[in-house]
Amino acid sequence: MSMRISLKLKIVLMFSVVIILGNLAMTFYMSGVMKSKVIESAHEKLRSDLSMTKAFLDERYPGDWQIIDNYIYKGTEKLNDNHAVIDLIGSKTGGTVTVFQGDTRVATNVELADGKRAVGTQVAAAVAQATLEEYQTYLGEAEVAGVINQTIYEPIKDAEGKVIGILYVGVPNTPYDEMASDFRRDTVLFGLVQIAVALSLAWFFSSQLGNNIIALKQTAEKIAAGDLSVTSMVASNDEIGALSYALNKMTKNLHDVVAEISNTAEQLGTASKEMSSAAEDSTNVSEQMARVMTEIAQGTEQQFNEINGAAAVVQQMSANTQQLNANASNMAAMADNTDKVTKEGARAVEKSMEQMNNISRSTDNINESIGKLTASSRQINDISGVISEIAAQTNLLALNAAIEAARAGEAGRGFAVVAEEVRKLAEQSQAATGQITRLVDENQAYIQNANQAAESGERDVQIGIDVARNANTAFAEVERLTNEVIAQIQEISRAIHQIASGNENLVASVDNIARISRHNASQTETAAAGTQEQLASIEEVASAADILASMGENLRAHVTRFRL
Repeated sequence: MSMRISLKLKIVLMFSVVIILGNLAMTFYMSGVMKSKVIESAHEKLRSDLSMTKAFLDERYPGDWQIIDNYIYKGTEKLNDNHAVIDLIGSKTGGTVTVFQGDTRVATNVELADGKRAVGTQVAAAVAQATLEEYQTYLGEAEVAGVINQTIYEPIKDAEGKVIGILYVGVPNTPYDEMASDFRRDTVLFGLVQIAVALSLAWFFSSQLGNNIIALKQTAEKIAAGDLSVTSMVASNDEIGALSYALNKMTKNLHDVVAEISNTAEQLGTASKEMSSAAEDSTNVSEQMARVMTEIAQGTEQQFNEINGAAAVVQQMSANTQQLNANASNMAAMADNTDKVTKEGARAVEKSMEQMNNISRSTDNINESIGKLTASSRQINDISGVISEIAAQTNLLALNAAIEAARAGEAGRGFAVVAEEVRKLAEQSQAATGQITRLVDENQAYIQNANQAAESGERDVQIGIDVARNANTAFAEVERLTNEVIAQIQEISRAIHQIASGNENLVASVDNIARISRHNASQTETAAAGTQEQLASIEEVASAADILASMGENLRAHVTRFRL
């Protein structure tokens, strides 16, 4: 069996763990911070001591650092084994001071374990790396003659900037470690006192809390035993007080519920007796209803059969009407197609008339051009006649010139040659004029034929225009008659559609009546069956009323266990 731990002890343990862990964390944190601050303070002191040491040496030994004859000098003063000035600086700083030549101590107040000065010893390798090779100031923890110190090492440079040694100032870690240890001890002691006070307060408050919880527990046990007259006396202004108030409210509500159950149990007994009596009366009425429902079901079944026959006739009539409606729709579609074809034919005739008119206008233009061409031919013929007359006169003049040249003899020979050439040209002009005249005559014959053909074409075009105009009139009449047919077909289609809609409504109504009759028959049969079931249910109700009366007695017996 596991050990039972009280709530008071749990609270005290919880507070103890939290406070102890908090104090431990605070102690370690504060100790770390304290040590860090102490080390930081030591570093500040070392920087100050180093500055003071350098100022002291500059004041006492002015001049640069230098190596002379393998000794280190400050100005004109050799510092090798010059312990007096080092001891003086150490007394002022309260720490250790050393001058290194290279990495070797040559003047120092650092003592070895045997009490001798640590002259001739070397600096640590890490310090030599930082100062002599990297030319950096080293600040931090270092071992000096076997003792851990906080140190600062600064390279010593000659006038040319060459590192020739190291200047060191340090303080032992021991005082700072003791300060950190003392602070840690004081923090732990303060934490222990804080833990003791906190545990005392936790014990006090947990005791009060435990007493209130015990009182609530005792009240709850009395309620569980059936005593609903008890009241919790805990009245603290916290969650325990709220719990006490809720417990009292629950007790009151439970008291009211038990009282109501007691009253209900008594009413239940009375109601069960009345229910049993009513069940007997309901049995008689249900038997009469069952007989009536059976008769109604038979009449409803006969009505349903007659309505089914009427529904079949109406459905056939609706199918015929729908077929008629479909035929009318097809006729309307055919009439629409006829109307479209008629309109397309009319548009084609109109387009033909437009083309005929264009041909007629073109024929008129051709006739006009032929007339102009005839006039031009006549002018060419006239011009050819003039040229022919000019050629004849030129030929006559050439002949006269030849005669005159012959009379002139040798002097007129050249003129005779010219006259001969002029005569030849005149003959050629007459020949060309004859050809032009023949061509003009042929063109006039062709023009006359073309003019006759154009006149014949114009008559044919006019006949075509008249025929197209008559066809257009015929198409317009066909379109008018087609539109009248379409209007009549649409009227017939609307009438048939209305008849079809009426038939659909009639079919729907007949179907609805048939469905209602079927439903009524089914419901009547169901009601008859339900009446039979109701009889059985009433008998069960009567039996249940007896059981309910017995349960009411048992309920009253259980309620009497509570003290109100």
